[in-house]
Amino acid sequence: MDHMVVGGSKELSLGDSNDFERQSNLSLSDRLKVFKSSQFDLDAFINSKCRRMAEKELKYLTMYLKDLKKASAEEMRKSVYANYSAFIRTAKEISALEGQLLSLRNLLSAQAAVVHGLADGVHVNSLSPGVQGPSDEELSNNKNSEVTKIETWLNEFLESLEVLLAERRVEEALAALDEAERVVEDANDRGSLKTTMLISLQNAITASRLKLADQLVETVSQSSTKGAERRAVVLISILADVDTRRSVTGYVFTLGGSVLHHTIQILKPAATLSVNPGAAYCTSLSQLVFSTIAQASSDSLAVFGEDTSYTSELVTWAVKETENLGVLVRRQLLTQSAASGNLRAAAHCVQICLGHCALLESQGLSLSPVLLKDFKPLVEQALSANLRRIEQNCAALASSDNWSLTPPSGGGVSQSRLSSSANRFNSMVQDLFEDVEPLETLQLRTPLLEGLVHVFHSYVNTLISAFPASVTEAIQDGLGPSIVKVAETEAQQLALLANALLLSDEFLPRAAAKMLPFNQINRNEEPSRKDIDRQHRVAEQRDWKKRLQKSVDRLRDSFCRQHALELIFTNDGELRLTAHLYTRLDGYAEEPEWFPSSIFQELYMRLSQIAALASEIFVGRERFATLLLIRLTETVILWISDDQTFWEEIEQGTKPLGPYGLQQFYLDMEFVMLFASQGRFLSRNLQQVAKNIIARAIDAVSATGIDPYSSLPEDEWFAEVAQIALKMLTGKANFGNEDREAVSPAASASGRSLTSAFSHGSLTSTNLKSHSSLFSQNMAYQLMFILLTFSIFYPEFVKSISSPPCNSNDLTALHKFKAAISLDTSGRLQKWVGRRCCDWEGIVCKNTTYRVTEINLPGLISTEDFIGQTKMEGVLSPSIMRLTSLEVLDLGGLVSLSGNIPKSVGFHLVNLTKLNLFGNNLSGPIPESIGKLIKLEEIQLQENRFLASIPSSIGSLRNLQRLFLYSNRLSGFMPDTISNLVNLVTLDLHDNALDGLIPEKIGALSSLKALDLSNNRLTGAIPASVNNLTAISTAYFDTNFLQGQIPFPVNPGDMPSLGFLRLQNNQLTGNIPSTFGYLSSLRRLSLANNKLEGPLPSSFGDLSKLSELYLDGNRLSETIPESIGKLSNLILLNLSHNFIQGPLPQEMSTLNNLQILDLSFNLLTLQSIPKWLAELPSLSRILLAGCRIQGEFPEVLRATPSALQELDLSDNSLTGSIPAWVGKLTELYSLNLSRNSLISDIPDTITNLHDLGIIDLHSNNLTGSVEKVFELETRFSGGSLTYVDLSDNSFSSGHEGIGIGSQTGIQLLNLSNNLLKNGLPTSIGKMGSLKTLDFSSNQLTSALPESLGDASLLEILKLQRNHFNGNIPNGYLKLKKLRELDLSDNLLKGQIPIGKPLSGFPSSSYSGNRDLCGKPLPPCKI
Repeated sequence: MDHMVVGGSKELSLGDSNDFERQSNLSLSDRLKVFKSSQFDLDAFINSKCRRMAEKELKYLTMYLKDLKKASAEEMRKSVYANYSAFIRTAKEISALEGQLLSLRNLLSAQAAVVHGLADGVHVNSLSPGVQGPSDEELSNNKNSEVTKIETWLNEFLESLEVLLAERRVEEALAALDEAERVVEDANDRGSLKTTMLISLQNAITASRLKLADQLVETVSQSSTKGAERRAVVLISILADVDTRRSVTGYVFTLGGSVLHHTIQILKPAATLSVNPGAAYCTSLSQLVFSTIAQASSDSLAVFGEDTSYTSELVTWAVKETENLGVLVRRQLLTQSAASGNLRAAAHCVQICLGHCALLESQGLSLSPVLLKDFKPLVEQALSANLRRIEQNCAALASSDNWSLTPPSGGGVSQSRLSSSANRFNSMVQDLFEDVEPLETLQLRTPLLEGLVHVFHSYVNTLISAFPASVTEAIQDGLGPSIVKVAETEAQQLALLANALLLSDEFLPRAAAKMLPFNQINRNEEPSRKDIDRQHRVAEQRDWKKRLQKSVDRLRDSFCRQHALELIFTNDGELRLTAHLYTRLDGYAEEPEWFPSSIFQELYMRLSQIAALASEIFVGRERFATLLLIRLTETVILWISDDQTFWEEIEQGTKPLGPYGLQQFYLDMEFVMLFASQGRFLSRNLQQVAKNIIARAIDAVSATGIDPYSSLPEDEWFAEVAQIALKMLTGKANFGNEDREAVSPAASASGRSLTSAFSHGSLTSTNLKSHSSLFSQNMAYQLMFILLTFSIFYPEFVKSISSPPCNSNDLTALHKFKAAISLDTSGRLQKWVGRRCCDWEGIVCKNTTYRVTEINLPGLISTEDFIGQTKMEGVLSPSIMRLTSLEVLDLGGLVSLSGNIPKSVGFHLVNLTKLNLFGNNLSGPIPESIGKLIKLEEIQLQENRFLASIPSSIGSLRNLQRLFLYSNRLSGFMPDTISNLVNLVTLDLHDNALDGLIPEKIGALSSLKALDLSNNRLTGAIPASVNNLTAISTAYFDTNFLQGQIPFPVNPGDMPSLGFLRLQNNQLTGNIPSTFGYLSSLRRLSLANNKLEGPLPSSFGDLSKLSELYLDGNRLSETIPESIGKLSNLILLNLSHNFIQGPLPQEMSTLNNLQILDLSFNLLTLQSIPKWLAELPSLSRILLAGCRIQGEFPEVLRATPSALQELDLSDNSLTGSIPAWVGKLTELYSLNLSRNSLISDIPDTITNLHDLGIIDLHSNNLTGSVEKVFELETRFSGGSLTYVDLSDNSFSSGHEGIGIGSQTGIQLLNLSNNLLKNGLPTSIGKMGSLKTLDFSSNQLTSALPESLGDASLLEILKLQRNHFNGNIPNGYLKLKKLRELDLSDNLLKGQIPIGKPLSGFPSSSYSGNRDLCGKPLPPCKI
């Protein structure tokens, strides 16, 4: 290594990168030695480096020097801060000593002057207050007496001042000093005192002032010192000289701090006793602190001016008091808010403090960074708690989700639709962003977006668990069923994908855009800089969306995997796609009938179904639908390509692949590529994989010594056969000539077997007729006798042989219908044999013509002995159009019947009166020609997959009485012609995608009794003509985008039969019409989740038949009308989430049939639950969350006439303890007392609640043991409890019994933020249903239990901020479903067990464990 000397100092070599690395390992002082030398020559150093270094080495040198500069600056900064407080302390001590020395010098000088003056015989005028000075004539005669008076006055003055100070009579002491000043000034004006005497008196007064100040400084820290005394020192300092001010340097700050701390102590008890200190306490506290700092700043400026040393001390003191404020706010407010996840309260508190703090900036005090440093961790904790709450709610939301898509709340007229759990998830995320947005200064964007990615990942995991395959795997693994509702149908499964896609692609980025600072670019920046920042932020947002998209891709892959496995395996787990499928073909003597293998037919049909569904669900996102189809197809084909067992049997099996097997292989791959190409989801990867499969199959045949190419037909043959197969599977094949195309390469005559069979059947019939004419007369008599006998004992047999054959055209049509059905679980079609079709089950013929008039083959079979659901698989054959006499076609509820309604149906089935095809898998549009079927009285096409719009020709069906089109995929407008159906009794179009306006003339349907337009996308106002629906009894308009006011009723007698009215989940505005009382037949009314406002109309009292009233989620205000007490039949009343005020009317006490009452989250001022409410004889579910109930637990609930099943008193101001009599509520299922101020222990009697499933007591002040919760008596296997949240209390024990008793079916257990000690019990591994376990922020010790690894369903485990020690058990590797883990801030040690899932978590999951090592932490030291 090359060494050189620069400026007489030996310099370490800095050559290549290795040299720099070695230099970096030295201490900072060693690296700076060369630059600190007095002989260091900068020019020589630079020149020497530039001459001998290459460009790369110079870059290393530049980087090294820059890093050295930063490290040196940081070291200097730390040194200044470290010694700053010591410097201030020393300066204060020196200043205090200077003041004491000056006071001593002045006192000695004053006393010497007095003594000297007395010795010279000086005369003083009027030294005593209120005494007139002697005249000039008397002065010369009274010198001796004046000297005596001066001595006497001075002694009395000093003695009285000492007394005043000792007794803390500050005002009198100041008055005495002021009087002495006036005496001196008067004597000076009159010239009655000599100069020496005057000076001596002034010095004595000054010394007395200093002594007064010193004594006040000594007593200032005492809490009994009065405010006037404190202010006195400032006054003295202002009047004194500069030297005097130095003696009271620290007093101003001591003064402010003393006042501040004393006042805070007064505020503390009020804050502690308050249920929710919130904004009021925070406002008082921050205003007090910063006003005190402002006053101290003003006093300091008045006393010390702009002296930098005093200003520096002021800043230090202000920072200290601000830090104290931060500590106090954290303890009293933010800690609880952060622990409970009350981000909104925490944000409000932070804003208040920062607002008061900002007022000091005008005085040069910028204290905001101090508060931000203190508040940010707790706000981040509250943010994390909110994110955790959203995550924890995912499973609960999904458990009740039916996976039907509805428009998102507040979504306007967007075409995007989400299921209920995704809607709620989106709503919670939007609320979270609204809470965080005002806290821009805290820079929460990164943790929020990171947390959101994690929460979304968790929600996607929940969606994945809703797939049937996930449930099956869980059951097979012995994990038990999931609490997530299973998405059984393909539409529901695609809804899972739609949830994730819309959230990641639209709703979450829209919310996150508020946090991405696109609008915060400095306007003064250069345009180029703005462009760079904008590009950076666009890239940042794109990366964040990609992370969300990865979760969506996981969900998509799970969907494809499930459907691929359903195709590849049977329900019993047997493999369908085996090599035997191809190797067996060469074992037959005859050439097989060429058609794609059944598994690829099913793949095509499934892809077609998914494509049809996806086209409706993923509107505007067709690319995702295409990628989904691509991925599903590739999953199946890749399985063939990658399955080693499959290819080992093909290539090395006992039965080799032959020419026929190869030909079938080729045909299957051609078929896949053909339908993928026609469906526009053929990818290059799929093409390549299919080609590789064919090539490998060809090689396998070649290995047997057979030339594969000589036995394979031309490529055109494969394309032709695949195309024919597609047409046949879609029902588009042309069978008009009853000829079947030959699909064999040999084009054998057997391809016409269908025609031959029918011809042969016709010939046989003719022969039978001619043969019967040869019977003799005797034989005829004998036959008549036999028939007579059989007619008595076997009438059905006689009927069967006596009825003539049906029309040949009809017979052919029915045979083709049967041929198109591949599976009939009822067995009815198996009995369709022979030519007498009129006797077949499900067929009715006309007696005179023997034409088929009815086909009755419903899926639900009901007899005296049997009721069961059957199904048919296959296609609705177009041959049914030949049944031109058909009047009734009932194929409803067959489940799997697919295909389309032929376009020409209206030109053939002209006699049809009933068309029932509901509950199948039919698709395509409803043909326009249906309007030609003018005899139709009933159409039931519901629960299929019909597309496009409702044909306008339907208005021509004047005889139509019932029209059911619900649960399809119909879109477009409702045709105006529908108002022509004057005989229509029932119109049900719900659960489609209809948009536009409701026809204005819908009121013309005068016979209409039932109308259901719910769950569509209808917009605009409800037509006023609905008042003309005089026969209407049921009207459902809910879950649309309807706007405007409710237009009915107008007059008495309007809609007199209306019994059921649903208008919820729209955007209706205005007041509830006061005329609602006209609807006298109303039994159930729902106006929930609109924008209705104003009071509840008193006319509600006229709805005497009303049993259910839903008005929740609006903006209704004022008080509940007294007339509500007239609703004697009312069973359910939900007024939650409104702005209803005041007490409850006494008249409600007459609601004797009321069972469910929800008044949660209004502006009610209940204070306590009225006695009459608890005495309602039928009330079993009481929900009064957020109703401002105060005091102890309501005693009125102790003995209710009806057993309580649900009680929600959360978010109130309850105090005291939970009473023991709660244990008498033995039928209680749900108990929510969270977010109150309850204290004491959980009563022992809670063990009597044997039906309790949900208990939520979080965020109270409960203490003692929790063991009684887990000792509930139960009659259920695994216990009754499923949800237990006891977090954010002060429980100290009882967790040791978890898993020992019968309550082992708990799915969520949260005991975080308590005072629990000892360790986790080993019995916790018996909680076989546990999915979420949170014991964070306790005082738990000992080692982690190995048995916890047996909780195999565990998904979330949080044990952070405890004192766990020892190693992490290897058994935790069995927690395969674990997706969130936090063991941080414990005393764990040793190596983290290697393997998933433990190695896959971030390092933050294990941080704060000093002796823990291994992935993802740094490696363990050997």
